[in-house]
Amino acid sequence: MSLTEFKDELLTACPRLWHYTAPANTNVPYAVWAEDTRLDFIADGKHCETGWQGTLDYFTKTENDSRISTIEDKLNELAIGWTLNSVQFEEDTGVIHYEWVWNIYG
Repeated sequence: MSLTEFKDELLTACPRLWHYTAPANTNVPYAVWAEDTRLDFIADGKHCETGWQGTLDYFTKTENDSRISTIEDKLNELAIGWTLNSVQFEEDTGVIHYEWVWNIYG
């Protein structure tokens, strides 16, 4: 799966999605995604398949936001590796911040 295909799939679960950062003054809820590092499959000293690891961050003010299960259902549907890395409450803004770490190959 390419990064473009990954982004297109994420958009079906979270239509308010940006790459790296949201525009200034964007109201919640919204999500951002970013590739963080390459995780290529290497055999016999050669890069045989491209892999990526990155993060998907979702920002909301709604406790038990139903979009969380929609996002996780989409990640499961894509059959990629992922984990919910953290859930943080940002006191200065009142925003709940979910962060998933994902990895894809292809």
